[in-house]
Amino acid sequence: LKLQFLYFIGSKMSSDNKKMKYAKDLREEHSDQIAMWRQMSERIQEASEDQQHGALEAAHAAIGMHFTSGGARLFNNGEISRIVEQVLEWSTAVHLRSFYFKIAGKLCYLCTQNTASRVVEKLLKQCQQMLKSDKLMKSSDEEDSTGLPTLKALLKGTVDELIEGDEESDIKLIDIILHPGGSYALRVLIYVLAGKVPPEKRHKEAVTVMEPLDSGVPLDKLGKAIVKVLAKDDIFVNRICSTQAAGILDVLASVWEGSELHDQVAANMDDICKSSVSSRVLEACLKSSACHKKLHSHFVKHWEEMMQRGGLYAVQRWVANCPDEESMQEVVEALTKGATAIYNKWALGVLSGVCEGAKRHPSARSSVMSLVKSALQVTGSLFDTLIQLDGHHGVAMLSAMLSYGPSEATAALYKGVAELTVDKISYLLSTVAGSTMIEGFIANAKEKEIKKFSNQLKGSFLQVTTSCGSAAFVVEKLYAVLPLSYRKTVAEELSAGIKQLQSIYSTRMTVKKLRLEQYKHRYEDWEEAEKKEAKKSKMLSSILGSEAKPSAGKKRKRDKNE
Repeated sequence: LKLQFLYFIGSKMSSDNKKMKYAKDLREEHSDQIAMWRQMSERIQEASEDQQHGALEAAHAAIGMHFTSGGARLFNNGEISRIVEQVLEWSTAVHLRSFYFKIAGKLCYLCTQNTASRVVEKLLKQCQQMLKSDKLMKSSDEEDSTGLPTLKALLKGTVDELIEGDEESDIKLIDIILHPGGSYALRVLIYVLAGKVPPEKRHKEAVTVMEPLDSGVPLDKLGKAIVKVLAKDDIFVNRICSTQAAGILDVLASVWEGSELHDQVAANMDDICKSSVSSRVLEACLKSSACHKKLHSHFVKHWEEMMQRGGLYAVQRWVANCPDEESMQEVVEALTKGATAIYNKWALGVLSGVCEGAKRHPSARSSVMSLVKSALQVTGSLFDTLIQLDGHHGVAMLSAMLSYGPSEATAALYKGVAELTVDKISYLLSTVAGSTMIEGFIANAKEKEIKKFSNQLKGSFLQVTTSCGSAAFVVEKLYAVLPLSYRKTVAEELSAGIKQLQSIYSTRMTVKKLRLEQYKHRYEDWEEAEKKEAKKSKMLSSILGSEAKPSAGKKRKRDKNE
């Protein structure tokens, strides 16, 4: 063991020394050029609008000249690659096409380099921004008056180049997939082909900004090639246990409905669940209704075993994404039979998922609430049990049930929230799950419960509003649905601490939206404005024929620290 440990340390040190030597060689190789690159970047930043086009022309001419003489190795220098990324961000569509055309043929090499792959990522993101312009969305794939291929043609060429690989550098598609930098470049390319903007964080949804490129043909071609190369030699599961391959398939499954990927996942489900990394692919596939239906029967029979092997999150995704009423009922029946297993494993995420799934399937809501009581072995009040559970799952389940709307089954839950103490409300508002739950209560509760909840906060509105960033947002929501007499109470309490509210970033907007300055100095004007608002709300309710509640205005972004 000692010898093995020493060998490991020695090989790691040798590898680190090689990397340091390679970085040093790059710095020395381009040391005479770095000053020139810095000057070029500064010239573009300082240029006026009239001069900027000329500065960009000079920058791209310099990049092209150095790329031709020094090759793709130029972008391996970290500082130079960052400057090139800046130049791409400022570039026009013609400049992007010119740069793209120059590096075509070297993309496989660039994607397998740590710093150069970031240049490819930046180029693809900028191309997508340009593609949103109607002028560039041409049906022609040929050259236009500039003599350069269109961005659409260049992107299609990129797909072909990556699939075929680079024989000169002996780089294949699998090498790009398994490379840390190349895998990120591939993810960006997949999003661009699908017409979506890559999300800044993994758990965020990608935003659609345009139709899939060429009706989705290039995306389909790339998706099939990726699945084929990963499934080669029947080692699909082994390969997707790498974070790079799993990350690519995670993205691919979210934008592509290819049956090839679903078939591979269905054939290897049990093995995929053994690893938390590979199970991410299964989770992503379950977002697709077609794949969910294909895997549903296997989950119904083996969900308990899959939870034990590490597929807990996949089971949560399965119960939350049921595409129809029938499959939802089958999920509830299967979980009810194994309610003891849920309790023993304390798999609260599964219960939270099935509560979320019932939002879309009203017929399953009563059976879901019975399942939760059975799984948690509730003997008294369901509300007390959920609110006292450790972690966020109890509050998340409560939030989902409140979204079902007031009914005989949920009446006790609404009553429980309306009777919460000030300290408990302040604590809940300090958490994401808690503030979401209270927002849901305010949006769905009847006027009687809203008034009761407001009475609980009477005398403590200033304390609660300033307790955390999300609290101010929720107080605004509550204020918007209160009758005039209750609004006066809120405004009176908050206006007494108006200086404190104005000194806090998250409560400045509250002062403006509740017109607290007006209440304090021109009460008659405030009252008149509130009466007009109440009248408008009443007219809206009569037109809609329901108890429509007034809006609290546009939803504003939460504070970063919340």
